[in-house]
Amino acid sequence: MPINAQLIQAHSLHENGQLDDAKLIYERILLIEPAHFDALQLLGMLMAQLGFDQEALQLLLKAVEVNQGNAIVFNNLALLLNKQKNYLSAIDYFSKAIEVNPSYAEAYYNRAIALQILGNFENAKLSYLSCIAINPQFFSAHINLGFISELRKDYDSALIHYKNALNLKQNYAPLYFNLGNVFKELNQFKDAIENYDLACHFQKNYKEALFNKAGLFELEGDFDNALTTYDEVLELDSNYIECYLNKSIIFCKLRRFDQAKIAIEGALHLQRDHPAVLNQLGIVLRCLKMHSLALEKISEALSVDPQFALAYVNQGNVLTELNKFTLALESYNRALELEPGMTKVQWNRALLLLQMKFFDQGWSEYEYRWSGADFKTTRLKTTRPNWQPGDQDKRLLIWSEQGIGTEFMFANFLTKVHLMSLQIEVQVESRSLDIYRRSFPSLKFSSNEVLLDESAFDCHLPIGSLPQFLFANEKEFRSDNRPYLKINHPLCDQLRSQFKKTRPLVGISWSTRSQTTGQDRSINLMEFIDSIKYLDLDFISLQYGDVKDEINEVNKKYGINIQTADSIDNYSNIDGLLSLIHACDLVLSIDNSTVHFAGASGKKTWVMLPFNADWRWFNDGDQCMWYPSTKLFRQETLGQWGSVFKRLRQELVTL
Repeated sequence: MPINAQLIQAHSLHENGQLDDAKLIYERILLIEPAHFDALQLLGMLMAQLGFDQEALQLLLKAVEVNQGNAIVFNNLALLLNKQKNYLSAIDYFSKAIEVNPSYAEAYYNRAIALQILGNFENAKLSYLSCIAINPQFFSAHINLGFISELRKDYDSALIHYKNALNLKQNYAPLYFNLGNVFKELNQFKDAIENYDLACHFQKNYKEALFNKAGLFELEGDFDNALTTYDEVLELDSNYIECYLNKSIIFCKLRRFDQAKIAIEGALHLQRDHPAVLNQLGIVLRCLKMHSLALEKISEALSVDPQFALAYVNQGNVLTELNKFTLALESYNRALELEPGMTKVQWNRALLLLQMKFFDQGWSEYEYRWSGADFKTTRLKTTRPNWQPGDQDKRLLIWSEQGIGTEFMFANFLTKVHLMSLQIEVQVESRSLDIYRRSFPSLKFSSNEVLLDESAFDCHLPIGSLPQFLFANEKEFRSDNRPYLKINHPLCDQLRSQFKKTRPLVGISWSTRSQTTGQDRSINLMEFIDSIKYLDLDFISLQYGDVKDEINEVNKKYGINIQTADSIDNYSNIDGLLSLIHACDLVLSIDNSTVHFAGASGKKTWVMLPFNADWRWFNDGDQCMWYPSTKLFRQETLGQWGSVFKRLRQELVTL
């Protein structure tokens, strides 16, 4: 039989899937004519089908030696090299296919894939564009162009390419998934969720789309829908570790720590050496005040992955709460060595440095509060620069930040701002304006609710940045420190005559609204009163908020009447509260804004502090650096107020 007839027979068998019979004929032809181009390239493709890639490669290489004018064979050879991850050689042969046939859209497309795998995105993009120029209907090229743009964070271009693909095919679920991811990055969450829903519509049980949709609910703070959607994913795949992990994180945000523990233990059951899971379990145990166990789990995470920066962060957080500051600092430093850009950690370290009284570095790093802190204050929107040394001849605007208690604490430095400028305006909370104007008559004050025209100042500084320039050292600060807020004496005298009787009058405050540390800092009023119920004292509430029920319960159980000044709103009327504070013989409070009002005005104040007190109270002794009239009573054991109440009882007897 002539060779051409044998080739036709072999090719027919090949196409019908009778590969062994076709192989025998191809090989017989090559025994007769070793350089037969079609037999070489067809046998090469057959061997690739059978999984004999190396033999296939040799046959195709011989084929292109025989005939260098066949673009398809160059393309097939390149595809085989791609499969073997020999991408550079593959790119060369795709390019040869294109040289032979410049209109070969598939060769441009395949070359683009190889370039994309190598991370050569710019040339991959050009190759995809060439493919589309030849064949505008090439759906996968549009998809991959979108994906490259997405990888390069060029989300606007990604949208264009994905929408071009959408014009060609409207029922391709992964395309909607990719669109959802792009809209997520653009913070267009509604559009992202719509596209994830479409992905799930066109592909049932699309767990990745559901998972990302749950993540969006979480980012929006819609925790109920997030938890429900994560549960939907788990119904599809009960081994989806990230769902358990994210559920645990949400439960922590909701302060439902027992449920957080159950969720993360579900993940741990699936993989006991998963570093992120072990780290999250450490976070949950820390929230449950099980610090020793937390450290154990974090150590396990680090033994699995010694480069896990977040585990060092969590380790630092636990050690800080245990007042093991030197070790905590080491953990934060290690985390930042691994990931220098973690501003939240830089902020944590700044607070720790201040708590350890490393003031120079601490005040400098305190500036990380604008990128790493959780408080709601935003920077002043202005084109004016921050004040810098040498700007003493410029008009300076100082603006308040954070809570009003912190504002009053930093107001200490207003006594020295004349060193920075002789023309100063200070913007503060409107409810404290009268106090500031009375206390600092040489300074101009205005409400921070009013947007000041930039023509009124040359430079600016947030009040929390003043220590960076005005705090020399602790010794000098303490020696210069004096009460700096002045009270409304007539109102104070009126309130004292109203509430002061024969016994010492003690103003009390026992809770804070802080979402992060409020639980640790606040005390139970009933437990506190129970510890001092036999002392010969009168009490008046300095507590803000609606506390009538708590006060009534104390009266009902102990017969102790905690007085209230109904004419003064302890939250909004700060000037009135300050007068009420000075009508007392003593202020007794947990760490909240009341302490700062009392301390800054020189009132005798005793502060009840948790074991892991805020940075501003440092960790050494009972004398307060900020307020000379203030005494600190610290927990001796984490979470236990008994020793604080006992010491207070002993000292209250002397009033």
